[in-house]
Amino acid sequence: MTVIQIECMSQNGLHARPAALAARLAKEFESQCYIVNEDNNKRADARSVTSIMTLGVKKGTHLRVECSGSDEQDAAKALADLIIKIDK
Repeated sequence: MTVIQIECMSQNGLHARPAALAARLAKEFESQCYIVNEDNNKRADARSVTSIMTLGVKKGTHLRVECSGSDEQDAAKALADLIIKIDK
């Protein structure tokens, strides 16, 4: 399993648009991917927009991207980079 810890710096957190972008990106990989809100310990399937939106991510929320599978390193890096670059 590949795990990357990041902080959400987006002024609006992970609302519908970035959640949809993340879900679309996660579906491009074979690995199972999850996003974990470390502040409230909620875990979401990164392929599900609805699941991501239930995390309650706001600016400054500490997140963990967890991916497991044949392309886990690429998947984790791509998802972490996407979340970091939201609103930039």
